[in-house]
Amino acid sequence: MTELRVVLDPKANETMKKHMYRYAGSSLPEDQWREAMGVFIGYTKKKVIYVSRAIPLVHGTDVDFEFGPKELVTFDKIDRRAQERGLIIQGWYHSHPGIGIFLSPDDMKNHLVYTTFNPTAIALVFDHTEHREPVSPGFKIFITPEPGSISAYEEVPFEIASVKIKKKKIKGEPPDPFFFLEEFLTELDAITKTKPSIAVKDLADLLGLDVDSVNTLILEAIKDKSLPGTLEKDVLLFNKT
Repeated sequence: MTELRVVLDPKANETMKKHMYRYAGSSLPEDQWREAMGVFIGYTKKKVIYVSRAIPLVHGTDVDFEFGPKELVTFDKIDRRAQERGLIIQGWYHSHPGIGIFLSPDDMKNHLVYTTFNPTAIALVFDHTEHREPVSPGFKIFITPEPGSISAYEEVPFEIASVKIKKKKIKGEPPDPFFFLEEFLTELDAITKTKPSIAVKDLADLLGLDVDSVNTLILEAIKDKSLPGTLEKDVLLFNKT
């Protein structure tokens, strides 16, 4: 039995659930349910794993998602940015729409990526069909007792409570709350599925950022050639493929 426990910030809990419900839930037909995945940022102190933020990364895939080169590049970017703030990647979350809460063999292989960087990395699995507040949060958190193992895992106790971090202002980055470009692009990708365009002000309200922060992210995305659209007169027009 592990001596570790997890403290999950309420905002991180809300972010990951919104992400996963967007692609599987009662509002969608069952044949359209898709898996979603993201990572956790935080720190560890005295056998307590603190999770301060959830970052949505991948969505719209079938179950049994597997890491590829693109995900590993994104993982490395997030890891470097987290370390600049004195934080680390604490593990990952993903959904099992309607199939139960457990780690599949593919999940265990994916988890190896995290334990390579963080031996106490956690894996949270969410199934919306088992989400019944306050009886069940719809998820469990797991850890591999032996880092590097792909055959054994155990459940970790957790609580949902505020996690405080020391904020570091990074030159060239949007102000608090900081937003990774990858997370911003993930949110934009979801928006493009329902809207042909969106005003920068409305996008800022939706993401909980100020207009200057969103403009900074848009300019960064244009420079990175990853923006799915163009900016014209404070309106983001999405490219349709």
